[in-house]
Amino acid sequence: MTKNMSKIFIVLVTCILLLSTICIATTEPTTSVEDNSAVNTIENTNTTSDTSTDTTTDTSSTWINSDLYLTGDKVSVSNVVDGNAFIFANEVTIENGTEIGGDLFVFANKLTVNEGYVYSSIFACANEISLQGVIYDVYALCSNFTLENNGFIYRDLKVSANHVAIEGRVRRNAIITANDITFGEDTSSTYIFGNLTYTSPKELSVQEGMISGEVTHEESTTKAVSPVSYVTNALTILLTTFVVILLLIWLAPKFVKRVTNMGVAKSFVSLGIGIAVPMIAILVSFLLILSVVGISVFSSMTVAFVFLCMIATSITSLFIAGLLTKIFKKTNNIAIILFSLLASLVLWALGLIPYVGWILSILFVLFGLGTTLVNIVYTKESNKKEEKISSSEETK
Repeated sequence: MTKNMSKIFIVLVTCILLLSTICIATTEPTTSVEDNSAVNTIENTNTTSDTSTDTTTDTSSTWINSDLYLTGDKVSVSNVVDGNAFIFANEVTIENGTEIGGDLFVFANKLTVNEGYVYSSIFACANEISLQGVIYDVYALCSNFTLENNGFIYRDLKVSANHVAIEGRVRRNAIITANDITFGEDTSSTYIFGNLTYTSPKELSVQEGMISGEVTHEESTTKAVSPVSYVTNALTILLTTFVVILLLIWLAPKFVKRVTNMGVAKSFVSLGIGIAVPMIAILVSFLLILSVVGISVFSSMTVAFVFLCMIATSITSLFIAGLLTKIFKKTNNIAIILFSLLASLVLWALGLIPYVGWILSILFVLFGLGTTLVNIVYTKESNKKEEKISSSEETK
């Protein structure tokens, strides 16, 4: 009893400390990931892959009839994918001749599309993005973005980056947020056939005909932030993640194991649940407020929901740490803590990207919220099963 009371006391103190350290800032980061693990190549597969370091290969077919899920260090795709592709890796290459019938979702250090075809949209977050081939729509967050000379975006381009180079063609509109925007050397060519709306510290100087539609310049209004505040915020994020992960390893090791072993396919389910939970919570809260009896329940639910949101980003970092431990083949608690700290810094840096960083931060919280709820329910069910098994064995 005394041991449990001590744990509860420490958790309460930790909650108070976490709730008193909220920091918000905005700037533009540069992220980098280095890894020397084995190369994962997906060639001629006819099944959906959901792995952390390896992939399934079948040389009898070049057609994938379902969604594709991939993780690893270097991932290369050269198939026809009749569905969506979800990829989390250091380097991602869409090879020449590849066709993706749905959307392509990428979280990587470097994304390269070599003469491939994406018949829907690309949603990419990376340090460096280079696009060739034909893509319908592009939504990108990166440090350096290049639409190569033989790259063609059939519809719209929406990108936020430090440097954007447009050497290919955008068939409709482009919305760009960048410190530096350049076009190809041929000033007589048309690069954007629709309108260009861009946010940049300096105004563009383009020749007539390079952009067919209207050009709208919105000056950057990013405020300068003291470097000391960045250091303080980063240390706060690290301390919060460290305390949360350490407590989870101590108090809920089964929960930690479930999150770190969670597959990429299940992560999208978690995100969906995380998006649905706030909407359900609002509806339930409204019904509880209408009833006098439910007001006390509403107060308890609000406190619990706020607390879960406070630790949600740390749970997201824990999930990413699980992927990294598999890649580097380090599965002990120290590795989980260190990779969680690294992931939390990257997520924090992504949240500082101007204009879109707050959207990413919300997604990280929603993902962590959904992951927490999914794995809490699963852990409880597994504990009940273990209790039934143990009780049946005792009876025998």
